[in-house]
Amino acid sequence: MHPVLRLSEHAQRSADQAIGFLMQQAVENADCISLAAGLVDEQSLPVEAAREAVAELLSDVAAGRKILQYGITPGPEPLRRVFRSYLAELEQHPDGLKDLPLSQLMLTTGSQQLLSLVSQALFNPGDICLIADLLCVHRRASGGRGSHYPGSCRREWNVPRGSGENSAAT
Repeated sequence: MHPVLRLSEHAQRSADQAIGFLMQQAVENADCISLAAGLVDEQSLPVEAAREAVAELLSDVAAGRKILQYGITPGPEPLRRVFRSYLAELEQHPDGLKDLPLSQLMLTTGSQQLLSLVSQALFNPGDICLIADLLCVHRRASGGRGSHYPGSCRREWNVPRGSGENSAAT
């Protein structure tokens, strides 16, 4: 008999979140555009721009190897420079946003990582964070379907412990 793996309280709370159900529905149903999970209309994804950026970044093999290696937290400087130029083009800034220092531009793997980094930078254990009325998703007891109830999200979010303080309320 194998020993039972005991998951942390955090892992147990995270196991069956409604957002996973919504993402699954959006991915499995081609006609569904769900903004709840951060998924966007596939036709709007900038494939050609990404292809051009990757080609530019990997045009030199030695430089490309450095770029593909783990690097600094905000992302490789050449990649941030390419994204700054792309942003300038999108926003129609003829100066190329040269006044935007690369030190103020950070690349993340997605919105969740960005929100996590921002909250870690701004909040201390025990801080109270008030947020706007959210559209929250609740699981129905039967069938596991998600339901939307605007303004019904009354939940306490735990801030990582470090000083003995235990939570921040939303």
